[in-house]
Amino acid sequence: MNFRELDELVDAHQSVTTMVWVDGERVHTNLSKGVDRPWRVYSITKSIVSLVTGIAQDEGLINLDDRVSRFLPEWATSASSEVTIRHLLTMTSGRTWNPQLDDEMVSLAENQSAFAREAGQSGEAGGVWHYDNMAAQVLEPVLTAALGRDIEAFARERLFEPLGLTSISWERDRSHNLLTYAGITASGADLGALGQLVLDQGVATGHQLVPSAFIAESTGAGSAINPAYGYLWWINVDGYVYDGGRAVGLDHDDVPRNGRLVPGAPADTIWALGWGSQMMTIIPSLGVVALRLGRRPRYPEDLSLEAFTNAVIAGVR
Repeated sequence: MNFRELDELVDAHQSVTTMVWVDGERVHTNLSKGVDRPWRVYSITKSIVSLVTGIAQDEGLINLDDRVSRFLPEWATSASSEVTIRHLLTMTSGRTWNPQLDDEMVSLAENQSAFAREAGQSGEAGGVWHYDNMAAQVLEPVLTAALGRDIEAFARERLFEPLGLTSISWERDRSHNLLTYAGITASGADLGALGQLVLDQGVATGHQLVPSAFIAESTGAGSAINPAYGYLWWINVDGYVYDGGRAVGLDHDDVPRNGRLVPGAPADTIWALGWGSQMMTIIPSLGVVALRLGRRPRYPEDLSLEAFTNAVIAGVR
């Protein structure tokens, strides 16, 4: 294995942590300061929330086809009455969305959960796809009500502690609501353990922490509208796909196109992506988990999802 190409790529773009695992063994580490320090992973948080949702469903606390109004009664008599948890996970809720509203919630709202749940409905549930932080934040009041307890406490008990994760913290808004669209800070090693859990179909240390059926479902096409998106995970299937440009900090997504997000990568490739080019790549067919954490590149287009993934594959092969 030779990761020179990968190192040249990440070193040129303000990276602080780059790691690669193959078949569960860490085969490459590049740390800008020599220490695997916790780093905010932004929307990679969404993919972790997906895992928590799968555990909650397995325990009978929710069903993905539950209407959100079961947990937010005010939605029952509104235009959002048909929205389900599955719609929130797949970004097909049809909730009112535009970049300005999204930025207002993220930057200004004291109570981001209230802002998200009150944003309104502008499209048919299941009929439109937007990369929507507000829809992802609606999962906070939904999961809190379904679990009957704090989401972070549940995640620590069912997921983080069984994996032996020690560095994870989770930000809240000024009204103490957990940020389900973003907010997790984690070391590379801890984040990689979560990636390995997905690669291993939800099994860690001999225990099934997340149902394998949910892992398979959540990392498959979540909708026909954007088959490149599962349940808060990005995937590499063929179709008329919307990319993750805004997810990693570009000003816009590219024009939707036919094909795959990374044509040169195996079709089973999975990504968790966060603002500032936070990227975790999982390639089950190669036994690979790889991640890059760091500052937002000055030219994020040059540290693209495709460039990172292809450099990882080149290093492994």
